[in-house]
Amino acid sequence: MSSERDIVLARWELSRRHPLYFARWFVWTLDQQADPAHRPFPYDKPHIRGLTGLWLANWMLFVPKSRQMLVTWWAAMLSAWVPLFHEGRLVYQQSKRLEDVVGNEYTGDGLLGRTKFIINRIPYREWVLPKGAVEMKAESVTFPRWNSSITPLAQGGDKIRSHTVSFLVTDETAFQDQFDDSFTATVASVRHGRWLGITTPDLRDGGTSMRIAMDLPDPE
Repeated sequence: MSSERDIVLARWELSRRHPLYFARWFVWTLDQQADPAHRPFPYDKPHIRGLTGLWLANWMLFVPKSRQMLVTWWAAMLSAWVPLFHEGRLVYQQSKRLEDVVGNEYTGDGLLGRTKFIINRIPYREWVLPKGAVEMKAESVTFPRWNSSITPLAQGGDKIRSHTVSFLVTDETAFQDQFDDSFTATVASVRHGRWLGITTPDLRDGGTSMRIAMDLPDPE
């Protein structure tokens, strides 16, 4: 009969193969409107399963979102999965302001804050992650043993042009007035990685997010 530790380690290895296994067994979220507030990630919701399949199949994906769909938590889960299970991955998270993406781990705010929340609350962490595997700093997460990292960025193409990107998540793109420039720079930087844009609807970016979501041509 397998021990509890054997089962946990087997599930961790399955999680390496697919992010939904990781989401099912090792990811918790924070919902201030629920009781209890700490909730297991809803990996089995149809839209989460569908989005994950689309993300795996496409190197660029744009997702319009609304409240209570947990799309930002889903993006944070993917941001954690990539460097936890792959060597040499440089993950970047972008939003309008640096403080927006850094957020706060303890309140589950911001992409980086949510990602830290997920990583720091991995069940049986002492079994699945060796000591020193993860280093948390105010504005980054590094994985020294496999040369990976998660770094937050403010909006703007100049913030991303000089970087080699394994995975870029850009949050609330419709509220980034420099999103058009950022998107152009990203296409050149993420040639062998992945790009994920998520946003609630707005036109503060000049309509770039709407055109991407609806596959409309750029204005003349």
